[in-house]
Amino acid sequence: MDAAAFTRDRLTEAAKRLDELKALEKARTEWAEHEQVLAERNRLAEEMERMAEAIMRTARVVSKIAACDREIGRVNATSTLGLGYVPLVLSGAAPAIKALFQEALVWDAFIAVARLPSRAA
Repeated sequence: MDAAAFTRDRLTEAAKRLDELKALEKARTEWAEHEQVLAERNRLAEEMERMAEAIMRTARVVSKIAACDREIGRVNATSTLGLGYVPLVLSGAAPAIKALFQEALVWDAFIAVARLPSRAA
């Protein structure tokens, strides 16, 4: 009976140690995952920071395009001289650029970056 109790106690202790080792391994895995995600986040944040000036330049151009397109719309709607239709600025742009800026969310985001009213205003 003492041998059985001894074996039981050893197995109980081994199970506790196994649980501790599993918890330690889980903590190590979570730490590694945390560090990997944090490193990627930091890399992307730095990359975005390097792009800030280009984003601002694009935002300024988008705001100018919005103003020009409004003027084009006015001229096209009111011209009586028959000088021909003036196409919108992005009508001749590459398909990818046209598709990108046809999305109101993208357009409005650039307008917001430029700290100008949205094109709906």
